Amino acid sequence: MPWDVQTVAESVNRTGRLIVVHEAGRTGGVGAEIGAEIQKRCFLKLNAPVRLVTGWDTPVPMQYEKFYMPDPIRILDAVIETLNY
Repeated sequence: MPWDVQTVAESVNRTGRLIVVHEAGRTGGVGAEIGAEIQKRCFLKLNAPVRLVTGWDTPVPMQYEKFYMPDPIRILDAVIETLNY
């Protein structure tokens, strides 16, 4: 496995929440796979839906890369939304 499933599952079982942040687009991204696996393993322990913070599902020229990537404001927004769910 390219990611430590057990460690993430233990963390989600302890906290009841999961936010996945990655730079790729949302559709078909690795974050969706991580979210699905954790949802399968920790469904009854989740206190909030799994939240994905990703790049936009659009082709992007390198010139606008900084607008495409998840920025600290979008990440903080997801954290606050998940904690207040």
